[in-house]
Amino acid sequence: MQHFGSTSVQGMFAKPIIDILVGVKTLELNNSVSNKLIELGYEGFGETGVKGRLYFRKRQEHAYNLAVVIWNGEQWINNLLIRNYLRDNPHVAKQYAEKKLNAIHKGYTTLLSYSDEKADYVSNLLEQAKKSIG
Repeated sequence: MQHFGSTSVQGMFAKPIIDILVGVKTLELNNSVSNKLIELGYEGFGETGVKGRLYFRKRQEHAYNLAVVIWNGEQWINNLLIRNYLRDNPHVAKQYAEKKLNAIHKGYTTLLSYSDEKADYVSNLLEQAKKSIG
């Protein structure tokens, strides 16, 4: 498990939601895992537009998003690359925060519309992160 997303980058503007990356061997979660997440207050939404990721959210006193992905797979590696790049480059983190705020101000507030609005930026961010590690 890894803390990722905007709240994992010190000083970056973020919605008050903790994003947790969960690495698993297979995305075929058995019923006991799914039932336990439901018991803990999570709702499951499947891939929700991101191939290779199962999305769960919990909205109670504190808000959490779980991104369940294959451990050391493409989604795992890419999400941590972006997180680490933003941590190492505060000026880029600030630009990304501005992009996210603009999306919200434009009315992109649902999960899919918000993700779609920033998709190209995140793709470019991933390319920058990959180049930074050689």
